[in-house]
Amino acid sequence: MKQLPRIIVYVGIFFALWVIFSIEIPLIPKVPVYLTESFINGLNRVFLALSYSYLAGVIVYWFTTVFPYYLAKKQIRPVIKNRISDIGSHLSKMNLEFRAPGNNPEITEIDKVRALFTTEKWRAKCHIPDNLACYDVTDAFIRDYRELQRMVGLLIHDYMKYLTTEQLLLLEKLRKDPIDQFFITYEGSGNRFNFSDLFYEKILVPSYIELLLLYNKLKGL
Repeated sequence: MKQLPRIIVYVGIFFALWVIFSIEIPLIPKVPVYLTESFINGLNRVFLALSYSYLAGVIVYWFTTVFPYYLAKKQIRPVIKNRISDIGSHLSKMNLEFRAPGNNPEITEIDKVRALFTTEKWRAKCHIPDNLACYDVTDAFIRDYRELQRMVGLLIHDYMKYLTTEQLLLLEKLRKDPIDQFFITYEGSGNRFNFSDLFYEKILVPSYIELLLLYNKLKGL
């Protein structure tokens, strides 16, 4: 449906040029009709007037709306790219208490990132029942995710008309990950949930990996 207005404009241009090149510049054969010559001449004048008016309107619209939009989009594209990179930087710094300074894989290296969750440091932190550090990990992750939502929301708000449909869809998925519903419930309970190994293995870690996958798709557009 998004392409429908553009298709209608192109169809209008086609018929306008057809009228001009068949009546004013007889390069295209006319459609034979069995009417009086005076009536046909009058009809031709009407069609020519409509065709020239339509093409003039398209030209004015292109110079006043379409061209400035594409010019602005070209200038804003680097800004959008930088804002998306900022989101990636934030994702790479999300505090999951498992990174070793200076020895972290890139967030494009999904398998290596996933492998970090099996390290002894991670197990010592969050694979011990009732380990209070687990609460710190989850609280930090929620704070970082809320900041991610804020960054994505601002990007959408500031540059929505310059973002592609694919970019908008991925950004919406980034800020509305299914785990957010858990976070809302968790915060509403006063942060009193008891976490288990299963929570980190089946919920939090896969959600973080999914965020990275979404970002990598977004960056590739």
